[in-house]
Amino acid sequence: MRRFGILCIAVALAVVVAGPADARRRHSSHHHHVRHAPAADATPAAATAPDALCRGGVLITADEQIRGCTALIGQRAPSEERAVAFYNRGNAMMKKKRIAEALSDFESALSLRPSYPDVLFNRSIAYQIIQDRSAALADLDGYLRLKPADADALAMRGALHLSAAKENLAASDIEKALAANPRQETALVNRGHLRFRAQHLPEALADYEAALAVNTSNPDAIYGRGVVRSLTGKSADGAADMLAAINMDQTVDARLAALGVTTAAPAKP
Repeated sequence: MRRFGILCIAVALAVVVAGPADARRRHSSHHHHVRHAPAADATPAAATAPDALCRGGVLITADEQIRGCTALIGQRAPSEERAVAFYNRGNAMMKKKRIAEALSDFESALSLRPSYPDVLFNRSIAYQIIQDRSAALADLDGYLRLKPADADALAMRGALHLSAAKENLAASDIEKALAANPRQETALVNRGHLRFRAQHLPEALADYEAALAVNTSNPDAIYGRGVVRSLTGKSADGAADMLAAINMDQTVDARLAALGVTTAAPAKP
């Protein structure tokens, strides 16, 4: 099933949907952006049936998707179809930033289909938005029991562990994520943070550069690179990187400082 994407700890929104049988997964940039659904198959004039609206797509608004899914939920459809409708309506609620209602829909989807991996993944993002780290981790644990090699989920869990200063758990998840996908952006950035904290500055720089090769606009990687440059004799380049990152995301300096990535840290002898 299609589902939300991931990345560093900060959370931004958009959504994806799922049909009862087929789904495609798409990468996003940083900050828990979501994977966008492809356009609905039907034309705008034809895409008015509840099932077409509930599947969503670029031609269908979140409100239309909610309306279509609500109609499907009210019908006497098989449990599997209603579970998908609750899931898709929850995703539309996420797009509307109605997080409590999204959580309720995800719970209803799981009550109909307890082993529904993508609901667990998206609900984890919803819990992160409301800063319930323990619930977010529990859902990621459940998801990874079903999909143990999912690089995105491993990277997200690693990021949560890192934010809780559980470095060994973070490192384990990050390495597993990169084994599954060497270009997993979140994992590269957070391995850079871990290496920075260990004062392995050249290795940290290499990770930030690798993340930027995947996404040139990742403020966490740009800021991390700037910190390393500032500590290794390239103060002008470092200052330029840090300023560019802050212009992209005004919270990046505080967020990385909380992870120990700061020019106050001494360079490795």
